[in-house]
Amino acid sequence: MLQCGSRLNKKLVQSVCSSKSEGGETSYAPARPEIVYCEACYNAEVA
Repeated sequence: MLQCGSRLNKKLVQSVCSSKSEGGETSYAPARPEIVYCEACYNAEVA
């Protein structure tokens, strides 16, 4: 069960954009399978 405010306490970890190989920060754990994009690549992908 989520506690009130639990989304605000996420730890940011270093990550790499799956498209440009540039670094950034995300709240996704490194072991998760999701594709991580920087903001510019994400916007290009969903446009």
